[in-house]
Amino acid sequence: MTPGYAPDYTRLVQYDNHNLTVLQGPRKNPYSTGGQTPWAVAPLATVVVQAGFAYGQETIALYDPFHLYDSWRERRDGALPPHLVFLNLVREDAAARAFLETYGPLTEPPQESLSAKDVQRELGIPLGQAARAAQQQLGKARSYWQKRSPRPLSSPSLALAYRTGFWRRVNLVQFWAEQNEFRFLYSLWEVLKNSRLGVELKASLLGARGTTLARKLNQHFRAADWQALESNIEAESAESLRQKAFGFLGGRVSLRLIHVHPTLWFEPHGSTALRHFWNCENLLETLYMMFFLDISLERRVLRCEGCGILFADAKENVRYCSTGCETRTRVRNWWRQHGRAYRAKRRKNRSRNRQTKARTSRQERKH
Repeated sequence: MTPGYAPDYTRLVQYDNHNLTVLQGPRKNPYSTGGQTPWAVAPLATVVVQAGFAYGQETIALYDPFHLYDSWRERRDGALPPHLVFLNLVREDAAARAFLETYGPLTEPPQESLSAKDVQRELGIPLGQAARAAQQQLGKARSYWQKRSPRPLSSPSLALAYRTGFWRRVNLVQFWAEQNEFRFLYSLWEVLKNSRLGVELKASLLGARGTTLARKLNQHFRAADWQALESNIEAESAESLRQKAFGFLGGRVSLRLIHVHPTLWFEPHGSTALRHFWNCENLLETLYMMFFLDISLERRVLRCEGCGILFADAKENVRYCSTGCETRTRVRNWWRQHGRAYRAKRRKNRSRNRQTKARTSRQERKH
């Protein structure tokens, strides 16, 4: 997409009064702050993971990612928006599968959709057998979120999820590379926003090692290699390092948003209002747009002292992502501090009780 881009006219699938209709009009994207016409971003169904790839059946599942963002409330125990769900993913096949079945793939594939025969040929086994094996090994998406996510999440309530019969191949190496970069940038912003300079900022920057950003970070700090970068970061003053970190963060996020622009579109079917939305090309750009909005709205982002996930809460005294996480952490800390003395006391009491019972038993036998 280039500056001065004019939407092309194509056939649109729109959900209206429980009917599927095909409309003529400009290509709309649902990433809006007030629109009511969800379209384009569709989760995958029956995701199968094999040899570094995920294969999922395409669906017509109509939901607006920005509606989930708009409904997000900065409070403890609240549902996490899509970009924080993506940020806090644990690198495992079950997490990728749950994300794809809940929110959909990050980007559009360069190639056309695959047929069921193509997927079966690549998997080497019947699709039904592969789907059953994936469900047994990785479980359902809803079960995964209930077990692994310390917080509830904002997920689309799909009114329509017809399967198209076509399949999508997702490269999981690229998926995790994108997630790693997003997590690094968001974590860096959390450190900078909370003014945790010095050791924590240096550790956050050096956390780019092994990611796709390592070379970019070398270029930004004018270092020949990673060893030189470490030396440069150690030698920088706190204020200079802060300025360079902000510059790197702003440049990378801006580069991810280069194709995103606000758009107004007139709804010709029974409405006189202009619809406003952020025109994004894919779900990944939407997640970065949510990141941009967090920065512009100056959301108070924190790292949970219990489980370590990133979340947002407007209250100043909040340190844990949820009530359950706070309770578990406090109980764990109490046992770490007082557990040995408590167990010793319990053993002493049990020994004393046994001695008392034995003495009482002997006295009863004498009488």
